[in-house]
Amino acid sequence: MVCFALFEIQKPQILTKNKELPQSIKANVIYVKEEHPAQGLASIEWFLMTNDEVNSVEQAFEKVRYYVQRWST
Repeated sequence: MVCFALFEIQKPQILTKNKELPQSIKANVIYVKEEHPAQGLASIEWFLMTNDEVNSVEQAFEKVRYYVQRWST
């Protein structure tokens, strides 16, 4: 299963004096849950955050594949 959404994250109050930082940033959050885990094991669940564009399930899976590649080396 994969879900995704665009979120706007506000700058923390403690950083309001820092004028160089933007007031907010946008991030795509992708939620992935393994549908068929190996017998006797719990499903793996991930929340991935990216500033890359995610407008479709295909794009979300592409980002997940990038993440998997990172851990397979």
